[in-house]
Amino acid sequence: MKVKLIITIGLALALIAMISIAFAEGENAVSGIEGDYILVSQDLPDGTTRVPPLVGGMFNITSKYWNLNVWWTDSAGKVFSVSEISKYSMTDSTYTETRTYTATNAGASGGPVKYDFEQKTKTVPVNREGCQISFQMPFDTVVVVFDGNKLTVSREGEFVDHWEKVD
Repeated sequence: MKVKLIITIGLALALIAMISIAFAEGENAVSGIEGDYILVSQDLPDGTTRVPPLVGGMFNITSKYWNLNVWWTDSAGKVFSVSEISKYSMTDSTYTETRTYTATNAGASGGPVKYDFEQKTKTVPVNREGCQISFQMPFDTVVVVFDGNKLTVSREGEFVDHWEKVD
């Protein structure tokens, strides 16, 4: 009788543990933003719209990591580019990012490419409205809005980038 009770309690505890793990994983599910996005256009405050080859980029998002490569050309023809790799997690209410690598090429400054390997972690609130998911990136003033197969990335007074998910 004691053996049966011990087995029953053990099975109940195992079931509770499995449900807890499944719930915790569900809380971290990103649901809908994973995929590959390509930059299709960039709107500037003066009303100008840039398209490739003046701007371009690829943003790859998995369930745990993202990789960004983007470039743009200023009116003088100087090229700028940014490459970043981060680990992230997202719940219904928060986005947490650990930045692992950044390379910035500020062509107009004439300086060398800047590399940053310092791992930094920050958390920001997530806004959800219908199928839209939006938040300000933790290490920048850039706001991202995921809306189905579209992604809008903007910095007030500087640019609005339009991205599309690709198959």
